[in-house]
Amino acid sequence: SCYRVFFASLLAASKFVNDVTYKNEFWGSLWPQFNLADVNSMERELLVLLNFKLTFTQEDLDNVIRRHFDSHISETLLTPQ
Repeated sequence: SCYRVFFASLLAASKFVNDVTYKNEFWGSLWPQFNLADVNSMERELLVLLNFKLTFTQEDLDNVIRRHFDSHISETLLTPQ
């Protein structure tokens, strides 16, 4: 679900930018619908999907933004007013 992706992204980003971070037990306590096994699994799955690469270049960002706006413009042009 989008909640799982958001949660795992927030967890990974926090661990990436902070030298001292919370343990997964704490993260699980913030969202009661996720137990420790869920938290561990979501973190691991996200990192595997990203090939453990949590950095990006300006070119990567430009490509994502360009694709987003290109698809948005296409949808806007194709949608009857």
